[in-house]
Amino acid sequence: MILLNFRSPGDLERLLLSAISVVLRRDMSLNRRLYTWLLGPESNRAYFLKYAFQRLTLALKKLLVAQATLSVDPTRVSKISLALLDKWEIGGHVVPELFTPIMDTVFANNTDPGILASARALFDSMDPAVIWSELFSWIEQGRVTILTWTIERFNLREEEMLVRHIPQVLLYILCLLRYSELQGTQWFELVERLIALLPARAFTSNKGIDLGEELADVEVMRHVRNYYAKVRGDAGVETSLPESLNGPYFHRHLLSVLRAVGEPCPPNIPDYSLQWAIFTKKAAAIVPPLLDLDLAPVLENLHRYLSEHNGFLVLGTVIETTIALARHRHIDKQVLHISEQSSDSLSSTLIHLLWRNLAPDRSAYHVESVMYIWSLTAILSTTTIESLLANEVSRSSSMEGGKAEACVRFSVLWKHAVDKTGTAAVLTKAMMLVLRFLKGEEGSLGRVGVERWLSGLGSSAHR
Repeated sequence: MILLNFRSPGDLERLLLSAISVVLRRDMSLNRRLYTWLLGPESNRAYFLKYAFQRLTLALKKLLVAQATLSVDPTRVSKISLALLDKWEIGGHVVPELFTPIMDTVFANNTDPGILASARALFDSMDPAVIWSELFSWIEQGRVTILTWTIERFNLREEEMLVRHIPQVLLYILCLLRYSELQGTQWFELVERLIALLPARAFTSNKGIDLGEELADVEVMRHVRNYYAKVRGDAGVETSLPESLNGPYFHRHLLSVLRAVGEPCPPNIPDYSLQWAIFTKKAAAIVPPLLDLDLAPVLENLHRYLSEHNGFLVLGTVIETTIALARHRHIDKQVLHISEQSSDSLSSTLIHLLWRNLAPDRSAYHVESVMYIWSLTAILSTTTIESLLANEVSRSSSMEGGKAEACVRFSVLWKHAVDKTGTAAVLTKAMMLVLRFLKGEEGSLGRVGVERWLSGLGSSAHR
Protein backbone atom coordinates (compact mmCIF):
# COMPACT_ATOMS: atom_id res chain seq x y z
CA MET A 1 0.00 0.00 0.00
CA ILE A 2 1.23 3.49 -0.85
CA LEU A 3 0.50 4.76 2.68
CA LEU A 4 2.97 2.23 4.08
CA ASN A 5 5.83 3.12 1.73
CA PHE A 6 6.21 6.86 2.35
CA ARG A 7 9.29 7.79 4.31
CA SER A 8 8.79 11.55 4.15
CA PRO A 9 5.83 12.78 6.25
CA GLY A 10 5.75 15.97 4.16
CA ASP A 11 5.38 14.04 0.91
CA LEU A 12 2.63 11.92 2.44
CA GLU A 13 0.77 15.02 3.61
CA ARG A 14 0.95 16.54 0.14
CA LEU A 15 -0.34 13.33 -1.42
CA LEU A 16 -3.18 13.04 1.10
CA LEU A 17 -4.16 16.67 0.56
CA SER A 18 -4.32 16.18 -3.19
CA ALA A 19 -6.19 12.91 -2.88
CA ILE A 20 -8.73 14.10 -0.35
CA SER A 21 -9.74 16.95 -2.65
CA VAL A 22 -11.43 14.28 -4.78
CA VAL A 23 -14.39 14.40 -2.42
CA LEU A 24 -15.18 17.91 -3.66
CA ARG A 25 -15.96 16.49 -7.09
CA ARG A 26 -18.85 14.46 -5.63
CA ASP A 27 -18.05 11.47 -7.79
CA MET A 28 -19.25 8.42 -5.86
CA SER A 29 -16.98 6.02 -7.75
CA LEU A 30 -13.88 8.11 -7.02
CA ASN A 31 -14.95 8.54 -3.41
CA ARG A 32 -15.26 4.78 -2.92
CA ARG A 33 -11.72 4.30 -4.27
CA LEU A 34 -10.43 7.08 -1.98
CA TYR A 35 -12.06 5.61 1.10
CA THR A 36 -10.76 2.14 0.26
CA TRP A 37 -7.26 3.59 -0.05
CA LEU A 38 -7.54 5.40 3.30
CA LEU A 39 -9.14 2.52 5.20
CA GLY A 40 -6.90 -0.21 3.81
CA PRO A 41 -7.61 -3.49 2.06
CA GLU A 42 -9.99 -4.68 4.78
CA SER A 43 -11.77 -1.32 5.14
CA ASN A 44 -10.46 -1.08 8.67
CA ARG A 45 -10.80 2.05 10.78
CA ALA A 46 -7.73 1.07 12.75
CA TYR A 47 -5.66 1.13 9.53
CA PHE A 48 -6.78 4.68 8.82
CA LEU A 49 -5.99 5.81 12.35
CA LYS A 50 -2.54 4.27 12.21
CA TYR A 51 -1.37 5.34 8.76
CA ALA A 52 -3.41 8.29 7.50
CA PHE A 53 -5.36 10.09 10.22
CA GLN A 54 -2.58 12.16 11.73
CA ARG A 55 -1.01 13.20 8.41
CA LEU A 56 -4.35 13.96 6.75
CA THR A 57 -5.42 16.11 9.70
CA LEU A 58 -2.10 17.97 9.74
CA ALA A 59 -2.29 18.56 6.00
CA LEU A 60 -5.75 20.08 6.25
CA LYS A 61 -4.76 22.18 9.26
CA LYS A 62 -1.95 23.69 7.22
CA LEU A 63 -4.57 25.16 4.90
CA LEU A 64 -5.82 27.16 7.89
CA VAL A 65 -2.50 28.83 8.62
CA ALA A 66 -0.56 31.11 6.29
CA GLN A 67 2.37 29.18 4.77
CA ALA A 68 5.10 30.10 2.33
CA THR A 69 3.76 27.65 -0.28
CA LEU A 70 0.08 27.48 0.73
CA SER A 71 -2.53 30.20 1.12
CA VAL A 72 -5.13 30.11 3.87
CA ASP A 73 -8.23 28.37 2.55
CA PRO A 74 -10.83 27.71 5.28
CA THR A 75 -13.59 27.39 2.68
CA ARG A 76 -11.85 24.41 1.08
CA VAL A 77 -11.23 22.77 4.47
CA SER A 78 -14.86 23.28 5.49
CA LYS A 79 -16.14 21.75 2.25
CA ILE A 80 -13.78 18.76 2.52
CA SER A 81 -14.85 18.25 6.15
CA LEU A 82 -18.49 18.41 5.15
CA ALA A 83 -17.95 15.78 2.46
CA LEU A 84 -16.07 13.52 4.88
CA LEU A 85 -19.06 13.42 7.21
CA ASP A 86 -20.61 10.97 4.70
CA LYS A 87 -17.91 8.45 5.67
CA TRP A 88 -18.10 8.36 9.45
CA GLU A 89 -15.09 6.02 9.86
CA ILE A 90 -12.96 8.86 8.45
CA GLY A 91 -14.91 12.05 9.04
CA GLY A 92 -15.84 11.03 12.59
CA HIS A 93 -12.17 11.33 13.51
CA VAL A 94 -10.98 14.11 11.22
CA VAL A 95 -13.80 16.64 11.55
CA PRO A 96 -13.69 16.98 15.37
CA GLU A 97 -9.95 17.68 15.06
CA LEU A 98 -10.58 20.34 12.43
CA PHE A 99 -13.63 22.02 13.95
CA THR A 100 -11.85 24.38 16.34
CA PRO A 101 -9.08 25.36 13.88
CA ILE A 102 -11.75 26.05 11.23
CA MET A 103 -13.79 28.17 13.63
CA ASP A 104 -10.67 30.06 14.74
CA THR A 105 -9.84 30.89 11.12
CA VAL A 106 -13.41 31.91 10.30
CA PHE A 107 -13.50 34.07 13.44
CA ALA A 108 -10.32 35.80 12.31
CA ASN A 109 -11.82 36.36 8.83
CA ASN A 110 -15.44 36.96 9.87
CA THR A 111 -15.96 39.78 7.38
CA ASP A 112 -15.78 37.31 4.46
CA PRO A 113 -19.34 36.02 3.81
CA GLY A 114 -18.12 33.10 1.70
CA ILE A 115 -15.89 31.75 4.46
CA LEU A 116 -18.69 32.13 7.01
CA ALA A 117 -21.21 30.41 4.73
CA SER A 118 -19.01 27.34 4.23
CA ALA A 119 -18.41 27.07 7.98
CA ARG A 120 -22.14 27.35 8.65
CA ALA A 121 -22.86 24.55 6.18
CA LEU A 122 -20.41 22.32 8.05
CA PHE A 123 -21.77 23.38 11.45
CA ASP A 124 -25.35 22.56 10.45
CA SER A 125 -24.36 19.07 9.26
CA MET A 126 -22.31 18.02 12.27
CA ASP A 127 -23.51 15.92 15.18
CA PRO A 128 -24.64 18.40 17.89
CA ALA A 129 -22.83 16.35 20.53
CA VAL A 130 -19.53 16.75 18.66
CA ILE A 131 -20.10 20.49 18.29
CA TRP A 132 -20.87 20.94 21.96
CA SER A 133 -17.95 18.82 23.08
CA GLU A 134 -15.74 21.30 21.21
CA LEU A 135 -17.60 24.33 22.55
CA PHE A 136 -17.27 22.85 26.03
CA SER A 137 -13.51 22.64 25.58
CA TRP A 138 -13.54 26.36 24.80
CA ILE A 139 -15.27 27.00 28.13
CA GLU A 140 -12.53 25.07 29.89
CA GLN A 141 -9.98 27.21 28.05
CA GLY A 142 -11.76 30.45 28.97
CA ARG A 143 -12.47 31.37 25.32
CA VAL A 144 -15.59 33.42 25.98
CA THR A 145 -15.22 35.81 23.02
CA ILE A 146 -15.32 33.14 20.32
CA LEU A 147 -18.09 31.31 22.20
CA THR A 148 -20.27 34.41 22.15
CA TRP A 149 -19.47 35.00 18.48
CA THR A 150 -20.42 31.41 17.64
CA ILE A 151 -23.77 31.72 19.41
CA GLU A 152 -24.47 34.96 17.55
CA ARG A 153 -23.47 33.74 14.07
CA PHE A 154 -24.37 30.03 13.95
CA ASN A 155 -27.60 28.08 14.23
CA LEU A 156 -28.04 26.64 17.72
CA ARG A 157 -31.77 25.94 17.42
CA GLU A 158 -31.44 22.27 16.53
CA GLU A 159 -33.69 20.23 18.82
CA GLU A 160 -30.96 18.20 20.50
CA MET A 161 -29.03 21.37 21.26
CA LEU A 162 -32.08 23.05 22.78
CA VAL A 163 -33.15 20.26 25.13
CA ARG A 164 -29.91 18.36 25.78
CA HIS A 165 -26.79 20.48 25.40
CA ILE A 166 -27.63 24.13 26.02
CA PRO A 167 -29.40 23.47 29.36
CA GLN A 168 -26.59 21.47 30.92
CA VAL A 169 -23.82 23.71 29.54
CA LEU A 170 -25.69 26.79 30.78
CA LEU A 171 -26.03 25.25 34.23
CA TYR A 172 -22.35 24.29 34.19
CA ILE A 173 -21.23 27.86 33.41
CA LEU A 174 -23.52 29.28 36.10
CA CYS A 175 -22.01 26.91 38.66
CA LEU A 176 -18.52 28.02 37.67
CA LEU A 177 -19.55 31.67 37.93
CA ARG A 178 -21.14 31.04 41.31
CA TYR A 179 -17.81 29.84 42.69
CA SER A 180 -15.73 32.39 40.77
CA GLU A 181 -14.05 29.70 38.69
CA LEU A 182 -15.00 31.88 35.73
CA GLN A 183 -14.72 35.66 36.00
CA GLY A 184 -15.63 38.57 33.75
CA THR A 185 -18.81 40.28 32.54
CA GLN A 186 -18.50 38.57 29.14
CA TRP A 187 -19.50 35.25 30.73
CA PHE A 188 -22.74 36.81 31.93
CA GLU A 189 -23.40 38.12 28.43
CA LEU A 190 -22.85 34.56 27.19
CA VAL A 191 -25.30 32.94 29.64
CA GLU A 192 -27.88 35.62 28.80
CA ARG A 193 -27.66 34.59 25.15
CA LEU A 194 -27.85 30.89 26.02
CA ILE A 195 -30.90 31.12 28.25
CA ALA A 196 -32.68 33.24 25.63
CA LEU A 197 -32.50 30.22 23.28
CA LEU A 198 -34.34 27.84 25.62
CA PRO A 199 -37.86 26.70 24.71
CA ALA A 200 -40.40 25.71 27.37
CA ARG A 201 -39.80 22.01 26.67
CA ALA A 202 -36.18 22.35 27.88
CA PHE A 203 -37.62 22.44 31.41
CA THR A 204 -39.99 19.49 31.00
CA SER A 205 -38.20 16.90 28.84
CA ASN A 206 -37.89 13.67 30.83
CA LYS A 207 -35.09 12.32 28.65
CA GLY A 208 -31.88 12.08 30.64
CA ILE A 209 -30.99 11.70 34.29
CA ASP A 210 -31.76 13.35 37.61
CA LEU A 211 -28.76 13.87 39.88
CA GLY A 212 -30.84 13.92 43.06
CA GLU A 213 -32.67 16.23 45.42
CA GLU A 214 -29.50 17.72 46.91
CA LEU A 215 -29.01 19.88 43.79
CA ALA A 216 -25.26 19.85 44.41
CA ASP A 217 -23.29 22.09 42.08
CA VAL A 218 -20.23 19.85 42.27
CA GLU A 219 -22.29 16.92 40.94
CA VAL A 220 -23.44 18.99 37.96
CA MET A 221 -19.91 20.09 37.14
CA ARG A 222 -18.59 16.52 37.40
CA HIS A 223 -21.42 15.13 35.28
CA VAL A 224 -21.07 17.66 32.47
CA ARG A 225 -17.28 17.29 32.33
CA ASN A 226 -17.58 13.51 32.15
CA TYR A 227 -20.34 13.75 29.55
CA TYR A 228 -18.27 15.71 27.04
CA ALA A 229 -15.10 13.77 27.82
CA LYS A 230 -16.99 10.62 26.79
CA VAL A 231 -18.29 12.28 23.62
CA ARG A 232 -14.75 13.27 22.65
CA GLY A 233 -13.46 9.80 23.51
CA ASP A 234 -16.07 8.16 21.28
CA ALA A 235 -15.20 10.27 18.21
CA GLY A 236 -15.56 8.17 15.07
CA VAL A 237 -17.28 5.33 16.90
CA GLU A 238 -20.92 4.40 16.36
CA THR A 239 -22.17 4.45 19.95
CA SER A 240 -25.07 5.88 21.91
CA LEU A 241 -24.68 9.21 23.64
CA PRO A 242 -24.31 9.37 27.42
CA GLU A 243 -27.33 10.61 29.33
CA SER A 244 -27.67 14.37 29.71
CA LEU A 245 -29.50 16.15 32.54
CA ASN A 246 -33.24 15.90 32.21
CA GLY A 247 -35.51 18.94 32.04
CA PRO A 248 -37.07 18.84 35.54
CA TYR A 249 -33.66 18.47 37.20
CA PHE A 250 -32.20 21.30 35.12
CA HIS A 251 -35.23 23.44 36.04
CA ARG A 252 -34.91 22.88 39.78
CA HIS A 253 -31.16 23.28 39.88
CA LEU A 254 -31.28 26.47 37.84
CA LEU A 255 -33.76 27.99 40.30
CA SER A 256 -31.60 26.89 43.22
CA VAL A 257 -28.66 28.76 41.69
CA LEU A 258 -30.79 31.86 41.15
CA ARG A 259 -31.98 31.83 44.77
CA ALA A 260 -28.42 32.64 45.82
CA VAL A 261 -28.20 35.78 43.65
CA GLY A 262 -27.05 38.79 45.68
CA GLU A 263 -25.48 36.80 48.51
CA PRO A 264 -22.41 38.47 50.07
CA CYS A 265 -19.30 38.09 47.96
CA PRO A 266 -16.17 36.65 49.65
CA PRO A 267 -13.30 39.12 50.14
CA ASN A 268 -10.71 39.46 47.37
CA ILE A 269 -13.18 38.06 44.82
CA PRO A 270 -14.71 40.30 42.10
CA ASP A 271 -18.33 41.13 42.91
CA TYR A 272 -20.70 40.36 40.04
CA SER A 273 -23.93 40.83 42.00
CA LEU A 274 -25.14 43.42 39.51
CA GLN A 275 -24.54 41.06 36.57
CA TRP A 276 -26.28 38.24 38.46
CA ALA A 277 -29.29 40.50 39.07
CA ILE A 278 -29.50 41.44 35.39
CA PHE A 279 -29.31 37.77 34.42
CA THR A 280 -32.03 36.91 36.95
CA LYS A 281 -34.27 39.65 35.55
CA LYS A 282 -33.95 38.19 32.05
CA ALA A 283 -34.26 34.60 33.24
CA ALA A 284 -37.48 35.36 35.13
CA ALA A 285 -39.44 35.60 31.88
CA ILE A 286 -38.02 32.33 30.53
CA VAL A 287 -37.79 29.97 33.51
CA PRO A 288 -41.17 28.70 34.79
CA PRO A 289 -41.73 29.37 38.52
CA LEU A 290 -41.86 26.60 41.12
CA LEU A 291 -43.64 27.14 44.44
CA ASP A 292 -41.04 25.29 46.52
CA LEU A 293 -38.17 27.17 44.88
CA ASP A 294 -39.49 30.72 44.81
CA LEU A 295 -36.97 33.53 44.47
CA ALA A 296 -37.96 35.57 47.54
CA PRO A 297 -34.41 35.18 48.95
CA VAL A 298 -33.16 37.18 45.96
CA LEU A 299 -35.12 40.23 47.17
CA GLU A 300 -33.62 39.96 50.64
CA ASN A 301 -30.14 39.69 49.17
CA LEU A 302 -30.62 42.57 46.74
CA HIS A 303 -32.10 44.76 49.51
CA ARG A 304 -28.94 44.26 51.53
CA TYR A 305 -26.78 44.84 48.46
CA LEU A 306 -28.65 48.05 47.68
CA SER A 307 -27.90 49.39 51.15
CA GLU A 308 -24.19 48.91 50.46
CA HIS A 309 -24.09 49.93 46.77
CA ASN A 310 -26.62 52.68 46.11
CA GLY A 311 -25.58 53.91 42.69
CA PHE A 312 -28.41 54.62 40.27
CA LEU A 313 -27.56 51.69 38.00
CA VAL A 314 -27.83 49.33 40.96
CA LEU A 315 -31.11 50.93 42.05
CA GLY A 316 -32.62 50.62 38.58
CA THR A 317 -31.49 47.02 38.24
CA VAL A 318 -32.96 46.03 41.60
CA ILE A 319 -36.29 47.65 40.68
CA GLU A 320 -36.42 45.97 37.26
CA THR A 321 -35.44 42.60 38.74
CA THR A 322 -38.05 42.87 41.50
CA ILE A 323 -40.77 43.73 38.99
CA ALA A 324 -39.74 40.85 36.69
CA LEU A 325 -39.79 38.33 39.56
CA ALA A 326 -43.23 39.47 40.67
CA ARG A 327 -44.67 39.70 37.15
CA HIS A 328 -43.58 36.15 36.30
CA ARG A 329 -44.69 34.75 39.68
CA HIS A 330 -41.28 33.82 41.04
CA ILE A 331 -42.25 35.72 44.18
CA ASP A 332 -45.59 36.35 45.84
CA LYS A 333 -46.44 40.06 45.62
CA GLN A 334 -47.58 39.85 49.22
CA VAL A 335 -43.90 39.62 50.19
CA LEU A 336 -43.58 43.24 49.09
CA HIS A 337 -46.67 44.34 51.00
CA ILE A 338 -45.59 42.87 54.34
CA SER A 339 -44.40 45.76 56.54
CA GLU A 340 -44.38 47.96 53.46
CA GLN A 341 -44.65 51.06 55.63
CA SER A 342 -41.59 50.05 57.61
CA SER A 343 -38.59 52.24 56.93
CA ASP A 344 -36.42 49.17 56.43
CA SER A 345 -38.66 47.34 53.92
CA LEU A 346 -37.55 46.95 50.33
CA SER A 347 -40.54 48.97 49.10
CA SER A 348 -39.74 51.95 51.34
CA THR A 349 -36.04 51.71 50.47
CA LEU A 350 -36.78 51.89 46.75
CA ILE A 351 -39.07 54.91 47.10
CA HIS A 352 -36.62 56.62 49.46
CA LEU A 353 -33.72 56.25 47.01
CA LEU A 354 -35.85 57.38 44.07
CA TRP A 355 -37.02 60.41 46.06
CA ARG A 356 -33.41 61.24 46.88
CA ASN A 357 -32.56 61.16 43.18
CA LEU A 358 -35.07 63.96 42.54
CA ALA A 359 -32.63 66.44 44.13
CA PRO A 360 -31.41 69.33 41.90
CA ASP A 361 -27.84 67.99 41.81
CA ARG A 362 -29.09 64.67 40.36
CA SER A 363 -30.84 66.10 37.33
CA ALA A 364 -29.42 63.34 35.10
CA TYR A 365 -31.65 60.86 36.96
CA HIS A 366 -34.88 62.86 37.24
CA VAL A 367 -36.78 61.40 34.29
CA GLU A 368 -35.73 57.81 35.04
CA SER A 369 -36.51 58.19 38.74
CA VAL A 370 -40.08 59.26 38.01
CA MET A 371 -40.39 56.47 35.44
CA TYR A 372 -39.27 53.93 38.07
CA ILE A 373 -41.74 55.29 40.64
CA TRP A 374 -44.54 54.70 38.13
CA SER A 375 -43.19 51.28 37.16
CA LEU A 376 -43.56 50.18 40.78
CA THR A 377 -47.34 50.41 40.36
CA ALA A 378 -47.00 47.04 38.62
CA ILE A 379 -46.22 45.40 41.97
CA LEU A 380 -47.37 47.90 44.62
CA SER A 381 -50.75 49.54 45.01
CA THR A 382 -51.00 53.24 44.20
CA THR A 383 -52.10 53.74 47.81
CA THR A 384 -48.86 52.23 49.03
CA ILE A 385 -46.72 54.35 46.74
CA GLU A 386 -48.72 57.44 47.67
CA SER A 387 -48.12 56.77 51.38
CA LEU A 388 -44.43 56.10 50.92
CA LEU A 389 -43.96 59.36 48.99
CA ALA A 390 -45.89 61.23 51.69
CA ASN A 391 -43.57 59.69 54.27
CA GLU A 392 -40.60 61.15 52.41
CA VAL A 393 -42.14 64.63 52.53
CA SER A 394 -42.97 64.28 56.23
CA ARG A 395 -39.48 63.04 57.03
CA SER A 396 -38.03 66.19 55.45
CA SER A 397 -40.36 68.64 57.13
CA SER A 398 -38.92 68.98 60.62
CA MET A 399 -36.81 71.97 59.59
CA GLU A 400 -37.29 74.80 57.10
CA GLY A 401 -34.31 73.71 55.04
CA GLY A 402 -35.83 70.26 54.74
CA LYS A 403 -39.14 71.74 53.65
CA ALA A 404 -37.41 73.68 50.87
CA GLU A 405 -35.67 70.50 49.68
CA ALA A 406 -38.98 68.62 49.76
CA CYS A 407 -40.57 71.34 47.62
CA VAL A 408 -37.81 71.14 45.06
CA ARG A 409 -38.01 67.36 44.85
CA PHE A 410 -41.80 67.38 44.65
CA SER A 411 -41.75 69.99 41.90
CA VAL A 412 -39.43 67.74 39.87
CA LEU A 413 -41.73 64.78 40.50
CA TRP A 414 -44.78 66.79 39.47
CA LYS A 415 -43.10 68.12 36.33
CA HIS A 416 -42.32 64.65 34.97
CA ALA A 417 -45.44 62.91 36.30
CA VAL A 418 -48.25 65.34 35.60
CA ASP A 419 -49.09 63.76 32.24
CA LYS A 420 -48.90 60.17 33.49
CA THR A 421 -51.90 57.98 34.20
CA GLY A 422 -52.94 57.96 37.85
CA THR A 423 -51.07 61.10 38.90
CA ALA A 424 -53.69 62.11 41.45
CA ALA A 425 -53.75 58.65 43.06
CA VAL A 426 -49.99 58.64 43.52
CA LEU A 427 -49.21 62.26 44.38
CA THR A 428 -52.21 63.60 46.32
CA LYS A 429 -50.95 62.95 49.87
CA ALA A 430 -47.48 64.26 49.16
CA MET A 431 -48.94 67.33 47.43
CA MET A 432 -51.23 68.13 50.37
CA LEU A 433 -48.29 67.95 52.76
CA VAL A 434 -46.27 70.26 50.55
CA LEU A 435 -49.14 72.75 50.30
CA ARG A 436 -49.26 72.94 54.10
CA PHE A 437 -45.94 74.71 53.95
CA LEU A 438 -47.94 77.77 52.80
CA LYS A 439 -49.05 78.16 56.43
CA GLY A 440 -45.48 79.04 57.35
CA GLU A 441 -44.36 82.56 57.99
CA GLU A 442 -43.99 84.83 55.01
CA GLY A 443 -40.50 84.45 53.59
CA SER A 444 -39.90 81.05 55.24
CA LEU A 445 -38.01 78.59 53.06
CA GLY A 446 -40.85 76.08 52.91
CA ARG A 447 -43.44 78.68 51.95
CA VAL A 448 -41.16 80.28 49.38
CA GLY A 449 -40.52 76.85 47.90
CA VAL A 450 -44.22 76.13 47.49
CA GLU A 451 -44.94 79.57 46.04
CA ARG A 452 -42.14 79.11 43.52
CA TRP A 453 -43.53 75.72 42.48
CA LEU A 454 -47.09 77.08 42.15
CA SER A 455 -45.98 80.09 40.14
CA GLY A 456 -44.22 77.83 37.67
CA LEU A 457 -47.12 75.46 37.13
CA GLY A 458 -48.89 77.42 34.39
CA SER A 459 -51.47 75.42 32.52
CA SER A 460 -50.31 72.10 33.97
CA ALA A 461 -52.05 72.94 37.25
CA HIS A 462 -55.42 72.39 35.54
CA ARG A 463 -54.65 69.02 33.90
